[in-house]
Amino acid sequence: KAATEKQKFGLEKDPESMNRDELTKLIADIQKKMQKAAADLNFEAAAEYRDKLIMLKNTLRDVK
Repeated sequence: KAATEKQKFGLEKDPESMNRDELTKLIADIQKKMQKAAADLNFEAAAEYRDKLIMLKNTLRDVK
């Protein structure tokens, strides 16, 4: 069975159950982590954060 987004990304709750404010805050946090990872030349981690950002932005787009 595939891991849920919550398990896969170590989140407190599934992005699908977050409201717009929670998602916006999480996106900003992940973006900072991605930028720090890139600055530290940890490109593998930065790519994982980028993938997470794409998923979260898609989820945010679908939130009413």
